Amino acid sequence: MNISRFFVDRPIFAAVISIVILVAGVIAIPLLPVSEYPEVVPPQVQVRAFYPGANPKVLAETVAAPLEQAINGVEHMMYMKSVASSDGTMTLAVTFRPGTNPDDAQVQVQNRVSQALARLPEDVRRQGVVTQKQSSNITLVVHLVSPDNRYALVCDLGLDKILTYRLDPKTATLTPAEPPFIATAAGSGPRHFAFSPDGRRAFVISEMGGMVTSYAYEAATGSLRTLDTQSAVRRDFRGENKSAAIRVHPNGRFVYASNRGPDDLAVFSVDEGTGKLALIENVSSGGKGPRDFALTRDGAWLVAANQDTNSLTAFKVASDTGRLTRVTGTATVSMPVCVVFAG
Repeated sequence: MNISRFFVDRPIFAAVISIVILVAGVIAIPLLPVSEYPEVVPPQVQVRAFYPGANPKVLAETVAAPLEQAINGVEHMMYMKSVASSDGTMTLAVTFRPGTNPDDAQVQVQNRVSQALARLPEDVRRQGVVTQKQSSNITLVVHLVSPDNRYALVCDLGLDKILTYRLDPKTATLTPAEPPFIATAAGSGPRHFAFSPDGRRAFVISEMGGMVTSYAYEAATGSLRTLDTQSAVRRDFRGENKSAAIRVHPNGRFVYASNRGPDDLAVFSVDEGTGKLALIENVSSGGKGPRDFALTRDGAWLVAANQDTNSLTAFKVASDTGRLTRVTGTATVSMPVCVVFAG
């Protein structure tokens, strides 16, 4: 029996079968899975507050403690962790059970934060307390090979860790180093990694926390030791931010980071003796969504890629202060996401 001839000779029957298949497909659409894999990463909600002039101990006692007491016991919460930095910034990450609706979790945390506002210092209330949901679906963001090509270091945004692997260049194999990782603040989301020119220090930008952390790098073991953490986000910004890229000036004295929220570039100085960071300035990137940027090999120029406004912006870099001066005009490029200087 010729099946194709059967349907050609019976067009009405063929049309009815087609309509039935179409209707069945439409009915099945709401039942189709929306992702290939189930949700296994617990959603997080981040609470961020700023207390001008406060040290970490004061932040923990007057800001973190009241917020933790108010938020504790919120529905579907698994655990929470707060981090107080020396610049007066307190970040509290609340982790919920997998499958919890992130929007519902944010609303619940926001309600608890509102209840605790009266117990916070007046300066903190005046600055504002920001509550925002975090995305933990991305895991590996970027990896970097150590200057001596002995170790591969991996920023894992989902695990909030920087993983270290011993690299065998002959066999191209990786094995976990000892120690195998260093943990970052819960909910911070380490994204990009950069070494200093001499290879003695490393710097990491956290996408969700908006923090820049400096580390001492031990070449013998590939291990990292935390030296300092500072916020890359200007103090008066109250919106949602996702930090992106980080670069070290060729002279090793300055570190640059980009923020997609305030849409700016943060400039830090680095203490040569201690590795401590000091925020010098935040400069507009000249567009929206500074996904990446790069410095020329001599450190005289910086070019930023503004993904959301399809533009490249150039800046003159002051070698003595690290400050940026924008050059008039921009170059139009469709959705730029990476900047690399050849040669």
